[in-house]
Amino acid sequence: MEVGITELIEGESLFVWLIKDYVKLMNIWRDTEKKMESSVFTDRCSRSGRKWELNAYPRRVKVEGANANYFQLYLEYVDIKSTPTLNITTRFTFNLSNDNGSFKELSLTHEFNPKELDWGWSDFLSEKSLLDNLSEGETLKVQCRLWIQYISSKRVEADDFGIPHDVVKEINHNP
Repeated sequence: MEVGITELIEGESLFVWLIKDYVKLMNIWRDTEKKMESSVFTDRCSRSGRKWELNAYPRRVKVEGANANYFQLYLEYVDIKSTPTLNITTRFTFNLSNDNGSFKELSLTHEFNPKELDWGWSDFLSEKSLLDNLSEGETLKVQCRLWIQYISSKRVEADDFGIPHDVVKEINHNP
């Protein structure tokens, strides 16, 4: 594995996702594994902004060892097909709020790469806590603050991702 270009980035991007009448939607999706997807947004941390989206699972599964369903929330890097050799180290913060203000916030640092395109929490907030903070008809506001700390480009090897050798050759010659 060869390390290539590293781009140090400074700056912050903010994306706000408004989910209108969240409680009603959650009840409709009561027993489903469907995910809710935000619109795709572009970070503003560099000249070549990258594409991201937020994914939420309102009532997907019970977290092992817990007696409640959880609201799950993930950040997904959707630009990987156009940049298959990049590793992007980020720091991001999710904040949930209602009409009265913020009620839950978590942050983490993660490296997105072709093997890990999304990252977040399977237990971001219990269903009970979410319902305690939202009323019927109220909009759930999901904020994502994103800082890209650095980006590295590496030469792809066929064995890294199970990619055929001819495709790897093309990727490495057309970064």
